[in-house]
Amino acid sequence: MSVVLQGLRGHRWRTVLAAAVMTVPLMGYSDTVTQIVDNASSTDWNGNLWGDSYETPISGNDYITVSGLRSAVGTGIGAPDATTLLRFYSYSTAFEGDTLTLVGNTELLLKTTSREIAEANIILDGGDIRLAADGGGAHYTTVTGTVHVASDSWIGVNNPLGSTLTLASTLTGSAILHVGFGQEPGIVLIDADLSDFSGTLELGGGSLGGTLDFAKDCVASNTVFSLKNPSSDFVNLTNDVTFLALNYGTNSLPVGTYTAQQINEAYVGNGVQFTGTNGTLTVLTQPYAAPAPSENTNLVVQVVAAGSSDSWNGTTIWGGLSADPDKDYFSAKTYGGGQGNYVNYSTILGRVRALATDTNFNGNSLTMVDDTELLLKGESGFTNTCSNLIVEGALLRYSPNSGTSSALAGNLTVSSNSVIGIEQTGACTLTIASDIHGAGNLELRAGRSSQTLVFSGDLSDYTGDLLVSGGQTALTLDFDRDYDLPDVDLIIEESTNMVHILTLDQNIKFSTFTFGTNALPSGTSYTAEALNTFFGTQDQFVGEGSLEVYGGAVIVPTIDPVITAISVSGSEVTLYWTAEDIGSYSIDRKSALTGAEWVTIASNLPAGDFSTNVTVSGSDVEFYRITGE
Repeated sequence: MSVVLQGLRGHRWRTVLAAAVMTVPLMGYSDTVTQIVDNASSTDWNGNLWGDSYETPISGNDYITVSGLRSAVGTGIGAPDATTLLRFYSYSTAFEGDTLTLVGNTELLLKTTSREIAEANIILDGGDIRLAADGGGAHYTTVTGTVHVASDSWIGVNNPLGSTLTLASTLTGSAILHVGFGQEPGIVLIDADLSDFSGTLELGGGSLGGTLDFAKDCVASNTVFSLKNPSSDFVNLTNDVTFLALNYGTNSLPVGTYTAQQINEAYVGNGVQFTGTNGTLTVLTQPYAAPAPSENTNLVVQVVAAGSSDSWNGTTIWGGLSADPDKDYFSAKTYGGGQGNYVNYSTILGRVRALATDTNFNGNSLTMVDDTELLLKGESGFTNTCSNLIVEGALLRYSPNSGTSSALAGNLTVSSNSVIGIEQTGACTLTIASDIHGAGNLELRAGRSSQTLVFSGDLSDYTGDLLVSGGQTALTLDFDRDYDLPDVDLIIEESTNMVHILTLDQNIKFSTFTFGTNALPSGTSYTAEALNTFFGTQDQFVGEGSLEVYGGAVIVPTIDPVITAISVSGSEVTLYWTAEDIGSYSIDRKSALTGAEWVTIASNLPAGDFSTNVTVSGSDVEFYRITGE
């Protein structure tokens, strides 16, 4: 008998991918310097108010205000009380830093003396810009540069009588920009590019009325224009303006183009709030109609979008009655236009807020429908609890006014694919302490700064997938207990813009685990160090725990196994080959190179075995090959 050695190509390494790769833009900050001195004196915004060493702002750094540097002072324009002040004076036109962020309860106070220009790249994150000029007579101040509305914020005029604040910046963002007036009637003149602003421009709410005017024709096809009702504010239509929708109190204007007189006639009884004879206002979309309440009196549907002070138990959003333990509550798409955010979920049409001052939802259940969000505003150390929270394509977004950690507790049912996102300028942590049920997938995202999301509830009844994907910054994912989840896939998508991190403090086991384009093989419990080695990462897996999967990737050797030697003893043939220490191997045999089929005589030979014995078939000539399985 003779034996022929034949080395054949093995199959290449194959990976079963669980998801496509998504690359998203990164929006973040460079070196961020905080305000440490309240600017109540004649020092202007470029003064030594910044950083631990009382620095002046410089190019290359981003600057951010902090609340609480002074006692609370009312703004008069409808914004919350200011507890930190930053002043602009006429002798310092341009802000020297790259960006200036105004957080909640802080304000940029424009103290001009005549016709001045304040130039800056401003991020409004709950703060306000207020004109309260020095000296008598009307003053005229223009804000140029860029203004990004990151969360609901305010601009307005306090005094002197007839003063005008012109917004000539490029306006972006997707939150609400409130326009208000206090002390004496003034004018806010919009001379800005609104084409990339997808939020709401809302007039009203200050202690006095004023006028909103447009310096030029304006096409804001992604912007909702809203007027509070009743209100003593006026809109002057001297040019042609276009908006996605017009909300007038609880009413909305149908699609069409209107003069000031026609709008006033449409809202008889509200006074002449629209003035001007040359301009028009065009509405592009039919306003969204909230679903009518069910005949079942135990079902309550949201009637208006939640404002900054409206709680999930409050009377405003539920039609006049607070949340009742005997009733079930449903969100509604009440904005009429999309509201975006930094966690990259740009079609929000309705919002319910869970505040730090009202932590427990009192209703029997709360269902958040698609394109709406539950905004968690709990401060550090607070836990918002909902005994029966149901998400149907909604967003759960944690965006605290301050603080570094909060939690959501109770029960969370994911009935269809939904999103959990964390959005804050500084790093913070959201713990999902809820017990999770349902089969919908959860996308996990971070926006504006690297954030941490922790799971600590019972997930044994959950059969959806957890996907770290999208957002604008990196997310650290942590599991605060041992988890054995045979029906849950864990997927972390890689991006060139961010470095997601998995913290292994505990021992966790999933159905599959995919990182980037590679999937983890089953059968091995991996430490953080082993995962970094396997995926070729640097410290993206940390902690002292372990990760294991039930059904991992199908792995086959990546190099060609080659028979290197053979020995024959009686009826036994010993084969030797080269191989990798991964996957498994099989041996095939046939009696002729042509006219015969390969027959597998040994399979599932484990990685690490580079020789084996087989029994000859009795043929005079035998051909063998080694392949990777």
